[in-house]
Amino acid sequence: MKNKRDNRGVTLIELIAAIAIMGIITSALTVGIFTITNQRVNNACNSIKEAIQLGQTYVKSKGACKMSFEQNSDGEVEVVIYTSDSEITLYSAAGKVGTNTNRRVIATLNKKIKVTVGYKTQSDFEITGSNVADITFNRSMGGIEESCRSDGNDDVPTSITVTNGSKTKVIKIATYTGVITY
Repeated sequence: MKNKRDNRGVTLIELIAAIAIMGIITSALTVGIFTITNQRVNNACNSIKEAIQLGQTYVKSKGACKMSFEQNSDGEVEVVIYTSDSEITLYSAAGKVGTNTNRRVIATLNKKIKVTVGYKTQSDFEITGSNVADITFNRSMGGIEESCRSDGNDDVPTSITVTNGSKTKVIKIATYTGVITY
């Protein structure tokens, strides 16, 4: 005669094991999501810093230059350098950025990245839709001279805030010297 077991449910040990496995999986996913978020913000900050440095280098050696934050048709913020010379080539750490045009897209930031420019006397200005912020560089020092905003409230920028979800990083700009700190 066969032994019949009464299978009415799970044991306490099986339940504890299942909960422990779910906890391990959840913590691994959470760490992965935070890592991706941090990496997006860091990459965006590095791209913005590089664009500022390219603009400073160009304005000191060649002439008029401005950096612009614009949102493209896909909803991504583009970091763009405009120069006065249409026949130059800009180089970044990653190599050749562009040539034969006075508009060069230095970086296209992830759609989830939000960019806000902070000003000395005006309220902060988020780059969305038709909101555009242009930053003009000073020829003598490479510092930030002024910023033209699409809402007409021009001022001197002092910071650029990059946000992705709960992760935020602020790039501070020393106005007259153009020194950039995180």
